Amino acid sequence: MNSITLRKTWIFVVVILVIGIVAIVGVVFSTNMFKQTPLADRADQVVVPITGSSGTMSLSCGKTTIFEMDGGGKVSFPKIEPCDLSVIIKPIEMTELPSSLPEETVFIDATTVTVVQDGMAIDTLPENKKVSISFANHAQEIDEKPMYVLHWSETGEDWQDVAFDSRLMAYSNETGVFVLVKR
Repeated sequence: MNSITLRKTWIFVVVILVIGIVAIVGVVFSTNMFKQTPLADRADQVVVPITGSSGTMSLSCGKTTIFEMDGGGKVSFPKIEPCDLSVIIKPIEMTELPSSLPEETVFIDATTVTVVQDGMAIDTLPENKKVSISFANHAQEIDEKPMYVLHWSETGEDWQDVAFDSRLMAYSNETGVFVLVKR
């Protein structure tokens, strides 16, 4: 073989190897249904994108932790001590709600927020801290019917209104199901 043919053969082999490695890496990352990779890590907060199905994630110790969901919603936890808390955040459909919604409400979106400490789900955040759940990705849907955020906790027996602001950000010291509705 002459040197030009040998060089072309090596280039071909290297290109095939690179394509194979890229394909393997793509398969590995696409099968990881839940990625917890900080998007931004500032001095006071860490932002974690949520892609795929739900899973358990650790809160950042000593920082505000913001979880960004595929659809544009966000769930934010303030700096919470102790640092051994984990969370499970799962967007859910109307068919997955724990109970029927009150009459004359229209389902828009819902998210389940579970906080885990020592392997057990807890109903209330420690130190009177509040989780914030953003439904801001639905702000364009505001029309003649006002929007409300409802909450159902594991210990609850009925839907409760949750305080929220003009940016469709709800605040609660409890965990559970949060639903954006129109009435």
